[in-house]
Amino acid sequence: KIDELAARLPSDLPLRTHEELIHTLAYASFAAARGLGRRTGLASGPQWRATMKARLEQLASSHRRLWLAVAREGGLAQSLAYFEQVGL
Repeated sequence: KIDELAARLPSDLPLRTHEELIHTLAYASFAAARGLGRRTGLASGPQWRATMKARLEQLASSHRRLWLAVAREGGLAQSLAYFEQVGL
């Protein structure tokens, strides 16, 4: 469903809005995959953990870039701390 939403994003959105929506959808996809992995036992496999870690690192990078595009650096470290707390 999340991929379907991404595919249906209007093409005439301002660039920043588009990037923030893509980031939000990526975050939702990560959360759904993490929940499914934990529920089904996939989360214990090394390949799953490596894939999810890479996705989390990409999310953190995107979060940082989007934050700095619209805000000062203040508060960013606290916001990024979540990504470290998730830990995989």
